[in-house]
Amino acid sequence: MFSLIYIIIVYSFIVIFHNDNTQSFYIISFSILYYILSYLINWQNIMNLSQQLIPLNKSLMSNEHNIKYFEHDFDNIAFSYKMDNVIFVSVNKDLTKKYRPEEVEGILHHEIGHIELGHSKKILIIETLIVLTTLSLMTLSPYLFITYIPLYIFKMYVIRFHEYQADKYSMSKSYGLYNLFRRIRIIEVDSILNTHPTIKQRLKYIEQIITKDKK
Repeated sequence: MFSLIYIIIVYSFIVIFHNDNTQSFYIISFSILYYILSYLINWQNIMNLSQQLIPLNKSLMSNEHNIKYFEHDFDNIAFSYKMDNVIFVSVNKDLTKKYRPEEVEGILHHEIGHIELGHSKKILIIETLIVLTTLSLMTLSPYLFITYIPLYIFKMYVIRFHEYQADKYSMSKSYGLYNLFRRIRIIEVDSILNTHPTIKQRLKYIEQIITKDKK
């Protein structure tokens, strides 16, 4: 909820110091600052996590020269990032023991898909536009703060859509993710506030892809 806290702080600043000539300047400047701060915070978090990565067993790796594979023992199921045109992707070490090699490969390709499709950058841009829009409307009336809610829900919809896109990317490489989703059975409660669709929803989407490819 960094964006929400940021909006409240910036709006308070604008209310105290603004005038008609500087209001737009403040809104645009603080929106750009939000983008920069968010980028730096995300990058710092990634760098902290990267220090805990362990090279992954070579049998679970593909042969792409610009991708490096790792495993980790903190809570994240998997994550990825890009630096110097090299993609770093890591999966929780418990999953490498629990799941079959082709299923782990499916998870890794899903994470690579997020990088190849530029999902992190797109979400950061959307968040910045949410800050810009909400602040602009709040200068008309503080009650228009309520517009943050539908904008936030829209962002969550986009994030969920990105998960489907990453699943599709993974399926273009192997059927590992499909086999994993067919095999695991977990109880899930769907909500628009969840960053991921349910396994059942994702499996249905993948099956539609398979059916379409067979035609």
